[in-house]
Amino acid sequence: FQRGIATQDGWKLMCYLVEGKKRTQLFNLNSDPMELNNLADNPEYKIKVQELTEIMQEWADKSGDEVIFSKDDWGVPVISSWVTDRLKKGKPIDGSDFDFAKTLIK
Repeated sequence: FQRGIATQDGWKLMCYLVEGKKRTQLFNLNSDPMELNNLADNPEYKIKVQELTEIMQEWADKSGDEVIFSKDDWGVPVISSWVTDRLKKGKPIDGSDFDFAKTLIK
């Protein structure tokens, strides 16, 4: 899962939940438009991360999104990626086992 917010004053917050692991990215788009310097783990920006997370939670609540960012699992079941699923089944991820001819509409 991923959720994000960009503000009019140039901040961008991205939150990820991938296979049970949370990741956060915070960028100041005014000084870092290429998003090269992730500020999320910098203690100086802890309040900014909290502020934007609260705004994102309010929007999620209003829009019917069931995530709860304060929970470790966001309050939603973990869904593994298609890559993980294929690798667990011993299948390649490059599509080499797929017969594309069978998918053509005649």
